[in-house]
Amino acid sequence: MCQGGEFSRPFHEERCEECKQFLGAHAYDVSNQSSQFKMVKGLDETLRSHKLTVVYCEAPVAWRLVGAGTLVDIVCMDREHRLVVIEVKSGYNPRIRDWASTTAKRGNRMLGEAGKHIQNTPMNQHMLQLWFGMNALRDTHDRYEIHDDGYLIYVDNHGDTETYHLSEWKLPKRVTLSSLEDQLRKE
Repeated sequence: MCQGGEFSRPFHEERCEECKQFLGAHAYDVSNQSSQFKMVKGLDETLRSHKLTVVYCEAPVAWRLVGAGTLVDIVCMDREHRLVVIEVKSGYNPRIRDWASTTAKRGNRMLGEAGKHIQNTPMNQHMLQLWFGMNALRDTHDRYEIHDDGYLIYVDNHGDTETYHLSEWKLPKRVTLSSLEDQLRKE
């Protein structure tokens, strides 16, 4: 296969003749027994159970107030026609709470004035990412109604999922989402 270069991803493979011949028709052929298939199926079932329709994947968004951007994993629409941010973590053991509580016992903290009160656990990092993505989507697409509560979905290699809402994020009493926003503005 070629070394790329002339074209940038994600368009390279679909334009480069050498890559097309190498990848062929089976580049994205996934067996229904594969972990990838099971993860996608589990995620699809979870989104359907919450009556969410996928609108966009890897949506580029920016939060101008803090001068930063990201890619939102999935943007869905709910029954009330509001946009909903979905943060997906795949391949994790869905019993993430146990892992997070073990990590928290080590005493690691997040950065910054507000962050120093928050345990630096994977769950808190993922919730922070969800919160940031929701604010960036709201800023980027301010003409649309954005749901106030996003979803963090863990999906393991068997397709089992655990879903958390941003509203379930247990922040220390000294920390609010507005204090986190204030910290980002200052940095």
